[in-house]
Amino acid sequence: MLKCLSHILRDDSGATAFECGLIAVMVAVVAIPAVSATGLTLEQILDAVSAVLSIAAG
Repeated sequence: MLKCLSHILRDDSGATAFECGLIAVMVAVVAIPAVSATGLTLEQILDAVSAVLSIAAG
């Protein structure tokens, strides 16, 4: 697993932005239903997604 991760981190093929976008989408797909299940308002959900995307963007 670590070998695969280090290979991904060293890869300079130019697809990094696309990969980050996919990761952000996957996190949002998981975060939105999870936050919705807690009964939070739409504004709180969007704030949570925004925070996750900010972290993913680094």
